[in-house]
Amino acid sequence: MRQDKMTTKLQEALSDAQSLAVGNDNQYIEPAHLLSALLNQDDGAARSLLQRAGVNVGSL
Repeated sequence: MRQDKMTTKLQEALSDAQSLAVGNDNQYIEPAHLLSALLNQDDGAARSLLQRAGVNVGSL
């Protein structure tokens, strides 16, 4: 993947997901790490999009 083609928010989410994986002694970034990172972004769109779709984000 070319990071220069990614949005700043996606680059931040990938970095945060990597930190989560390393912090949990995981060798790979799993989808759950990325989802958690996206949902924890202060001004990211993932949380609001899922809420508008009727997803209980707190249960994820």
